[in-house]
Amino acid sequence: MNQNDQHHYFTSFSASLLPLCSFIFIWGGVFFLYFTSPFKYNQISPRGWIYICGSLLSFIIGYILHGVLVIDKISIYRNLSENDIKPIIYIFQEKIKYTIFVLSLLVIIGSVWKLKILGGYVGGIIEYLKNPIRARYYVTLSSGNIVQGYSIYDTFASYLINFNIVNNLLGGLFFVISRKRSLIGWIPLVLATVVSIITFQRWLLLFSICIWVVSGLYIPLYLTTDENCRAYKKIKIAILFLSIVFAVFVVMLLTLRMDLKTEVVGQISISVSDIIKKNLHSYLVGNVVNFDNFIHRFHDYHYGTSILRNIFKWFARIGIYNADAVIPTGYEFSNVGFISLNTYSYMRIFYEDFGTIGLMILSALWGLFSHWIIMIYKARFSLYRLFFVCLIFHAIVMSFFSFSLLNIIVIGFSLFTILVINKLTGQIVIYARS
Repeated sequence: MNQNDQHHYFTSFSASLLPLCSFIFIWGGVFFLYFTSPFKYNQISPRGWIYICGSLLSFIIGYILHGVLVIDKISIYRNLSENDIKPIIYIFQEKIKYTIFVLSLLVIIGSVWKLKILGGYVGGIIEYLKNPIRARYYVTLSSGNIVQGYSIYDTFASYLINFNIVNNLLGGLFFVISRKRSLIGWIPLVLATVVSIITFQRWLLLFSICIWVVSGLYIPLYLTTDENCRAYKKIKIAILFLSIVFAVFVVMLLTLRMDLKTEVVGQISISVSDIIKKNLHSYLVGNVVNFDNFIHRFHDYHYGTSILRNIFKWFARIGIYNADAVIPTGYEFSNVGFISLNTYSYMRIFYEDFGTIGLMILSALWGLFSHWIIMIYKARFSLYRLFFVCLIFHAIVMSFFSFSLLNIIVIGFSLFTILVINKLTGQIVIYARS
């Protein structure tokens, strides 16, 4: 095996291993912080430990099991030399560039429209931006209404903003493949940052960064060896930069919220490092403690209506389903020791629908599905497959917080957007160059 073969072997293997390693790393960090935390948490019960560890192991087993089932296909791929496969991606760069411009324009229109709607709640845009805590309340209120208080104009503005999901997919791809105009690929992330500031949502920015980064990270699998190396160098630098940007954004947002709470309640201000430490522990560790609280008080299973709640929400809006029966988007707050949280990690949605057995089975199926998505992307390129790789990766990154694959309507909207892009610009195709 020559040097070029070794390089492709490594990148292909890394593409399969990276999601699993990320999952283990994230949850290893959760347990490390739990056992070393300076804050006083409620102790996780033995039953809670069984459910939590059982679910995590089920995901890992499901992921590895699918890898074992397709090991022959992996071996065949590894044995091919570069002269046999020559993975080259042919992309209509000009059309992708103009697609980014068009989608960005739609996102800008949606952002201005959304800001005007949110400003109407409090007497103007300036008043809205003056108080992020109140602003965040109205953002949550506008997105959480099922029927009563539901606004078609607000929803339309939100879906214009949702074009930025596919825009980030194309942005990360364009940044990697373009040599002279790669800065155009940053436009979707700039817009995502602006929208996150307008709506005071740090998780929205993280979602956009994840889509952009994973798109740029996995596209080099279809580049030549030299282009592969160049692309990975670019994306590694971008990841470092974006990590710093996101950290600064989160610190600024948390500090701003804390300053406003201090002003309103009269609390003593605390240092930025204390703010970071408290939020890091509460969001990473508090969620599993909260899940342990939940399993001891919950008994009435929902049998799928939680996982499909976004579909039932739209059914209620058009009058074919009872709005009162729709599971709320926001969960109830529960005390975990030194703080109250309303987030429960990805495990709650599985458990409240199908109980203990459902938690284990769905976790295993999620792991199996995740590896299957990676494998079909490695088998043949398409924007659809790359998009699902991004979604899977984001779900793994956010697994400590919630299960991010629940918004089926938005995912479907993004898939439809990709379909339209393929029809208008021509399908991105793979060919072997002789």
